[in-house]
Amino acid sequence: VIVAGAAGLPCPCGRDGHLESIASGPAMTRAYRLAGGSADDLRAVAAAATGGDGAARGILEAGADAIGSALGSVANLLDPELIVIGGGVTGLGADWLDRVRSAAARTTIPLIGALRIETGLLGRAAVAIGAARLARPIPGRLDSTALFPAHAGPSNGSDTP
Repeated sequence: VIVAGAAGLPCPCGRDGHLESIASGPAMTRAYRLAGGSADDLRAVAAAATGGDGAARGILEAGADAIGSALGSVANLLDPELIVIGGGVTGLGADWLDRVRSAAARTTIPLIGALRIETGLLGRAAVAIGAARLARPIPGRLDSTALFPAHAGPSNGSDTP
């Protein structure tokens, strides 16, 4: 997703200008270091912001604004009732999430109405848990083949699912 303020900033995909260029944990940590701060990860940037470091606070706010703007644009296109976000940045807390929500509200068109934005319950572990869940069904839970029938293999003895 292309976002304002990310032009010229590198993205993990190899291009620039994408949301991850400005709003991911590594991107915000890198921005803080470029601003003269010292941080090994996003938690350190967040601690600096909490401690009154204006540069750290501004970087986190810019990231929240970028995510909110991107989510508002997605809502304009798809009109969801709820967007659930995950990843390390969701650990930044309630004030950060409120800023994401405010930026989304400024971006959505009036016809969208109230858009709920919530953080996922699994945090940073969501991807690993999802991959493990699909790799090995958990007894008593929905079989992964029910979620992804194309991966269940042929059901009629032929090569055609």
